[in-house]
Amino acid sequence: GDIVEGLEGKNVFLPAAPAFLPGINARSGDGGDAHSITDKQDHILRTRGFNRGRLRCAGHGWRALIGGAGAKRQGACGEKGGKVAFHMRVSVWQHCYRLEAWRESERWRFCDLHPKSAPMLSVATWNINSARLRLPIIERYLGDHAPDILCLQEIKCQEHQFPAEALAKLGYEHQAVCGQKGYHGVATVSRVPIREYSRHDWQANGEARHVGVEVVGAEVDGKPMRVDNVYVPAGGDEPDREKNPKFGQKLDFLARMTDWAKAIEAPTLIVGDFNIAPMESDVWNHKQLLKVVSHTPIEVETLQGFKDAHGWVDLGREFIRDPDRYYSWWSYRSKDWRVNDRGRRLDHMWASPALAAKATGHRLLEDARSWEKPSDHIPLVTEFDL
Repeated sequence: GDIVEGLEGKNVFLPAAPAFLPGINARSGDGGDAHSITDKQDHILRTRGFNRGRLRCAGHGWRALIGGAGAKRQGACGEKGGKVAFHMRVSVWQHCYRLEAWRESERWRFCDLHPKSAPMLSVATWNINSARLRLPIIERYLGDHAPDILCLQEIKCQEHQFPAEALAKLGYEHQAVCGQKGYHGVATVSRVPIREYSRHDWQANGEARHVGVEVVGAEVDGKPMRVDNVYVPAGGDEPDREKNPKFGQKLDFLARMTDWAKAIEAPTLIVGDFNIAPMESDVWNHKQLLKVVSHTPIEVETLQGFKDAHGWVDLGREFIRDPDRYYSWWSYRSKDWRVNDRGRRLDHMWASPALAAKATGHRLLEDARSWEKPSDHIPLVTEFDL
């Protein structure tokens, strides 16, 4: 029970997950797979100082000796055919302890262990490209990663067709859905109480591209936190307003968003598919994409105007600093998306300055791009100390 409090600067034996939380079965996978937490196990987690959904397994049934802050130790990851060596370390980061595990040939995997003294709210965003068709991977993501709030774009269904009951069974009983037949649509589902406060028609043609909610009980400087979920138009193929009306609609959409942003007073998080990759490091090849819609100078300039209108903080780039690679979308046309890696950062999470100061972590799940019947986008999540 003292694992968090006693972790820093000490050698701690962390038993295999099933022994630590009875009833959780480790899932074999490429490091970083999470466990689904039941209500009973949630109670155990909370009594031991963790928030729900924060315990992840760095392999299949792993156990290891962990050193103090910054120290590296060799662990053993039990897999078929024997054991695979990997490194682990514990460090203090923001208000939580970070447990990291990695192998020599792989990217870092980590989880954050949050003490009770740092209550957290996690918000995720994901262009799902049909909520009904991809319900199985939505359920997988919610079961494995358990964000408090999930904002979906391109649900591609009317409100009565949205899989509300299936998500409510997973604990996401609070929902705000703005849909239409066959195209577009956004939905925000939550384990914590939310209250819908707005639906803006920034496209000026009735398309379902925005829904805003207040998070009940979450406040910054005495003001309720808002989460705005948006799906910005893609803009067609030709970056010319005269030749391509869809491109002009995209720029006008952003102009209306900018007018809205100028009047914001509440601490606000705006998330979703912006369909613009603004930085050079947000695309696989800056020079080749300068004339491709989503990375053209006029789109980048227009998005910057929206950012300046409220002083938005780009949370993704607060935690994954430019020029580090950061993509959230890979085309279905790429036969092997991971090898070719021709990605773009089209999805964003931006916060009001006061709310951004409460952000404690941000990450993305690239592996979701390889799940069965995947979206061409991946989920992003940011955590806040509120």
